[in-house]
Amino acid sequence: MNSNNRSRGAGDQQTTAKSQEASGAGIAGAEPIVKIGSILADAYWQCAASGMRFGWAATGILTRGQLRLLEHMRQSGSEPLGDHALRTAVDEARGCLREVADAAFSELGQLRSGLAALQQTTRDLASEPDSGEETYKRRWKAKE
Repeated sequence: MNSNNRSRGAGDQQTTAKSQEASGAGIAGAEPIVKIGSILADAYWQCAASGMRFGWAATGILTRGQLRLLEHMRQSGSEPLGDHALRTAVDEARGCLREVADAAFSELGQLRSGLAALQQTTRDLASEPDSGEETYKRRWKAKE
């Protein structure tokens, strides 16, 4: 991961905190259903921003990889790449793809953290049901 990705982490946490404040947690007097809608909208924006950050990072990584490949092609001229040059190009391409995968993994971790915080905010909107109260059956498994 490059230094640009590391330096953005603090800003992303501030953005997440601000967006949580603007979502359900920041609408103190609103009805819970309005808060839930705001939280879901915030989740949408977090996903969109995450996709844009990953797309930007992947584009930079892949562009650098393509430029290195073009440099190999330029150096070989009209001759086909020799075995050593081909292995080098393959190794650089694999490294490039590994960087993209690392960027995806990192971005997914940030997105999961942001969505987990929204999930907790949503959970806090309702009190735990009494033991005698009929409970809602979820359509999915909830992590505790």
